[in-house]
Amino acid sequence: TTDYQGATAFARVNGRRTVVFVRRDAEAVSEKAVRTLNGKSVEQALASSEKVSVDVAANASVAQSLGVTETPSLVVLDPSGRTVA
Repeated sequence: TTDYQGATAFARVNGRRTVVFVRRDAEAVSEKAVRTLNGKSVEQALASSEKVSVDVAANASVAQSLGVTETPSLVVLDPSGRTVA
């Protein structure tokens, strides 16, 4: 999904982590990371987490609130929204 607020709210209610992929749309390295993250083995490993993709150009405030300064980046949040990785 690309709905950051919805994904984190769902994760909070259901006691799940949120894996946030911060990317820059049309950036080659971000596009390659998207393909990797959508791969079967990664999907299986993250099955118990909410996954959300955030385009830094469209959602700069979200990226900033997560402390992201480079793309692509992964941020893992606990169910309460605190950064754990």
